[in-house]
Parts: sequence; C-alpha cells; structure tokens
Amino acid sequence: MALVTGASKGIGASVGRRLAHDGFDVAVHYNPDERGAKETAVRKAGRNAVLVHADLAEPDGARRGVDDERSAPFFSGNHQTLGRPSVAVAFDPDPGPRN
Repeated sequence: MALVTGASKGIGASVGRRLAHDGFDVAVHYNPDERGAKETAVRKAGRNAVLVHADLAEPDGARRGVDDERSAPFFSGNHQTLGRPSVAVAFDPDPGPRN
C-alpha cells in the first residue's frame, strides 16, 4: 500500500494513479480538495483506495487527520482495508512562500 500526500491534484494525483497502475493500493491524502481526492481515488486503475483528510501544515495536523471521521476506515485500527504503507510519497502541491 502506498500513502501519497497532496494527492488530490497535479503531480500528487498523477503519482497516486501511477502507483495504482503499478499494483499498489493507495491512501490518497488531501486538504482541502476532497472532490479532487475522490477523482484520484476513482481513477486508480482498479486498485483499492482510501481518502485521508489532514492539514499537514498544522503542528498536530497529522494526528487530527488520523482522528478525522473521513479517514477512520483506514486509521481506526482496522488496517485490513489496505494494510500498512510500504511506500510513502510526500508531496506538497502548494508550498506557499518560504521564510
């Protein structure tokens, strides 16, 4: 299973679809573009996918994403859905200004 952050659009979505094409189930991370994440998940080359909503720019955003009810099927301890990630791709589709 592959976890791809920023997978709701652009390069992140392309990476998620490519990993699915290569045989991976994919956890599609998004914030805030749920619609784009759903499109990525639907266009996943016949593999399983789950949506993961989290604001990773916030200090505890990953924890809140784990607790988010929209991510619950993956993170509720029921990992039989896709299993634990063996691949993680961290992609920031909008890094914004750097200080």
